Amino acid sequence: MNRNNHSTRPTPAALFKIAADTHKRYANTAQHKRILVGACLRHSQVRQAYLALVKAAQRACPEDATPFISVSDYSAAIDSGVALRDLDSFKDTRLLKVLDTFAAGDWDASSSDYTYDQPNRDYRFKRTIDRPLDTLRLTAAERRSLSWLDTHASYSIPTELTLTVGIYAYVKADSDACRIEVVGIEEEVIKKEIKRIVCA
Repeated sequence: MNRNNHSTRPTPAALFKIAADTHKRYANTAQHKRILVGACLRHSQVRQAYLALVKAAQRACPEDATPFISVSDYSAAIDSGVALRDLDSFKDTRLLKVLDTFAAGDWDASSSDYTYDQPNRDYRFKRTIDRPLDTLRLTAAERRSLSWLDTHASYSIPTELTLTVGIYAYVKADSDACRIEVVGIEEEVIKKEIKRIVCA
């Protein structure tokens, strides 16, 4: 009979410490990465793109077009955008002026249509900035974050930054030039199993 009561299993307290330390490391990594991605707001390409968007939006709709800019909490990405409303169509000169600002550059362009209450088309211009931190003069706090990541989680140091400019165009619901029309009806039949647990 084995009377050895010593166990190699960690105690509940030890397991809790492991879980807490793991969470702390993930949280610290996310915090330091967020600081460095936030520093990329000072990158010249980010600044130029935002200022170009502001100027184009103010020329097109000086009364109510206010661009936004946001930094992702999860990835090395910065988005900026503006909503243009009450357009006569997607050929409205106000919209075209803003689109022309980015159409001629080295951006990857795409668009998506939405057919809800009014015609809506989202235009997106995207580019990747390689090694965005190399051209920045980092603050002391940003250098500490870079050093911490280099030691503990170098894979989280931003080596690429995704910069996206979005232009969200909304045509007036009563526009004569652009409207939403039903071109067909698609039926969906969904079958779902009904289950229960049976225990012997």
